[in-house]
Amino acid sequence: MKGLIINHSKHDGLPKMSEIFNLLPEEELEKNWLISDYIHTGEEFGAIPYNGVNAFFSGYELKRILSETGLFFIWGVFTSFDKRISYEEISSHPFPLSDGNKEMWDLDIHILHPLGDTEIIPWDASLVLMKSKNPQLIDSYRKEFPHNQDLYEYLTEED
Repeated sequence: MKGLIINHSKHDGLPKMSEIFNLLPEEELEKNWLISDYIHTGEEFGAIPYNGVNAFFSGYELKRILSETGLFFIWGVFTSFDKRISYEEISSHPFPLSDGNKEMWDLDIHILHPLGDTEIIPWDASLVLMKSKNPQLIDSYRKEFPHNQDLYEYLTEED
């Protein structure tokens, strides 16, 4: 399990989720994605309502929606799941929370949802936290976003 903190995009601002999703490899886009405990800055948008509790999409559909709307997320937890896992099975576990969730910062880096594979968390409009069971995915984002920090290093750094 690896994690990454993205502080700025190549364009010198916090990356939009569309920028993050445009870089996802096919294997992640082929999965289903849950968005939980989110707030975005857009007005009411049919597929992803403003200040929603949760939304569920295929990776390709979510990438399209994010690209078309350009929504900026202040908070939220985006979690990927193998397509073979049903929504009913996913929803039998508590959905991950973002705002005020100290578990995101545990030294034992893990995906908040027990069935999830990758997590992308816009956190307080100040950074994007990314965790994945696939270390190559995290490594690829390290190369794409120059202003980043390894999550484990961040968590173990002394003040």
